[in-house]
Amino acid sequence: MIADVAKSNKIVVEKSTVPVKTAEAIEKILTHNSKGINFQILSNPEFLAEGTAISDLFNPDRVLIGGRETPEGKKAIETLRDVYAHWVPVDRIICTNLWSAELSKLAANAFLAQRISSVNSMSALCEATGADVSQVSHAVGKDMRIGPKKPGSLTGLFPRCSTPSPERRLPSLDLPSRKTPATLERHRQSIPTSITDVSVVSDAYTATKDAHGLCILTEWDEFQKLDFQKIFDNMQKPAFVFDGRHVVDVEKLRKIGFIVYSIGKPLDDWLKDMPAVV
Repeated sequence: MIADVAKSNKIVVEKSTVPVKTAEAIEKILTHNSKGINFQILSNPEFLAEGTAISDLFNPDRVLIGGRETPEGKKAIETLRDVYAHWVPVDRIICTNLWSAELSKLAANAFLAQRISSVNSMSALCEATGADVSQVSHAVGKDMRIGPKKPGSLTGLFPRCSTPSPERRLPSLDLPSRKTPATLERHRQSIPTSITDVSVVSDAYTATKDAHGLCILTEWDEFQKLDFQKIFDNMQKPAFVFDGRHVVDVEKLRKIGFIVYSIGKPLDDWLKDMPAVV
């Protein structure tokens, strides 16, 4: 479609996480249908995190641009680099060949998955021993070879969400895999078995009304500005908060009356003593 409508030379930027050599396939398709027009393919993978994508875009830790190591390819790289340079320091813009850029994104995803898995395991140990994962990760993160990292989302939390005693554990919650930015998902009375068992509402107060549990899955700013007293008053009791992103003030919520489970934090006394929650 690009080749069909292009009237002059174009730079085509590949943004998705793709297998290595995808840019080459794009290049072949465009060249085959070029009608004399020159196309330069660049790989510019995203490193945006769910919940902080906009701030990550405006203040990235690095921007990766890969292109052909030809005069035309290098000129295309410089063109895209100059766009980013309007708001990103040049020393954060990394320029590589096409294949290095594509593979770097896949490698970053793999390393991040291993890192999150490790810190989540440490979170479980912190919960069992009374340690605080924020303090542990801060201390460990002072080693520049490692760096600090928060524990991951509740998708990995709930299957192993347990008290120190293995026979007393919280129920597993199968969270829908579908992403719903800027909305809140509310589970119905029964444990959902498919995406049809999830209703989408426009605000947190509607989502939590008459509910027993509140799950925080992303680091959106709106979750830090909620009136939790209002939320507590409208929830059924006992009212649980499962914080998978270290968004809430745990002690403040406990004073309101919530039973709070914050990943990697010492367990609420109520949770330590309970036989089970069904």
